[in-house]
Amino acid sequence: KCFLVLQIIIVIGCPVIIGILSEDNMRTSYEFGVIRCIYGFAAGVLVWWAYCSWRTVISKWLANPIVACSIEIAMVVLVVFFVSTARTETVSLIAPYVFSAAVFLFAFEAGWVSRILSRRPMVALGALSYSIYMFHAFIVERLADAKQIVQGRLDVEIEPMLSVARHTGTQLWEGDLYFIVYLAIVIITSYFTFTFIEKPSRGWVRRRVLKS
Repeated sequence: KCFLVLQIIIVIGCPVIIGILSEDNMRTSYEFGVIRCIYGFAAGVLVWWAYCSWRTVISKWLANPIVACSIEIAMVVLVVFFVSTARTETVSLIAPYVFSAAVFLFAFEAGWVSRILSRRPMVALGALSYSIYMFHAFIVERLADAKQIVQGRLDVEIEPMLSVARHTGTQLWEGDLYFIVYLAIVIITSYFTFTFIEKPSRGWVRRRVLKS
């Protein structure tokens, strides 16, 4: 019970602290990223506790497929709207609340959206998600390096993808092509890091824990 109370205090206090210390709110990284990490972890703990505690009751509410699907679609719309508008605004501080609600809802796998997300390609992307998270920024930087090389060799100007306000290329289709290539590289790289680094490391840690 004390541990649960501690998580609640963290989830309430961390966004306040980040809001006071960081001008970029939840976009903070190396400055106050540890606080953001603790905030997100505590939110995840509370989601797991809520799911275990209320699973039976919530499952009854979501027993109707139409109701479940409607709520899931509403949640998807909410997440997309939030991600599209929050950016570095103060509202971004509630990001763990929004995403925790999404995780909690889809944990029940009650609606049609959940059925789509449970298909093999989606499950595979979910398995790769941590590797994608770890390497996507690195790949962005390497593509920016490649841009510098191409620009120097061909004597052409290629605008790098360095922020949401800047674009790649001189035409919209060039930016679209860039993102397709970028996503392909990220997914392929993440597959190899997941297969040869993340998965073996996770198995090694589990074996060590079980032995102890």
